[in-house]
Amino acid sequence: MVFSKSLLVNNNCGNKVLNYLKEKYNSNFQLRDTKLLLIIFTISIFSLIVTNKSQAQNIGTLRGVLVDSTTGEVLPFGNVLINSLKTGTTSNSQGYFLIPSIPANKYYKVSITYVGYISKLIRVYIFPNKITD
Repeated sequence: MVFSKSLLVNNNCGNKVLNYLKEKYNSNFQLRDTKLLLIIFTISIFSLIVTNKSQAQNIGTLRGVLVDSTTGEVLPFGNVLINSLKTGTTSNSQGYFLIPSIPANKYYKVSITYVGYISKLIRVYIFPNKITD
């Protein structure tokens, strides 16, 4: 609904598309062709919006801070990798890291490595629409 209201308000964009199509097809456009094209265009955009919303509901985020387990000292620029997704990140200068857009409702093995330390492998569950610490 919001999209159709904005489409009505910003008709200039629709006019540009129609003018382009008229030029491309030698002005052989009929009014009914224009309406059909506009309906197809609106349905396509609406489908994309609905698809993005449904996909967005099935992702989560992993965040944390890398610290030495004995001293509590922050470990900057350590590596955090989700093995099965082949994605990861590096912690910042304060040891914080963030991995967004992880498919949710699953357990993942997360590998943590830091120069001079033994690598650690932990199991993490990612909840939908939540940040897992």
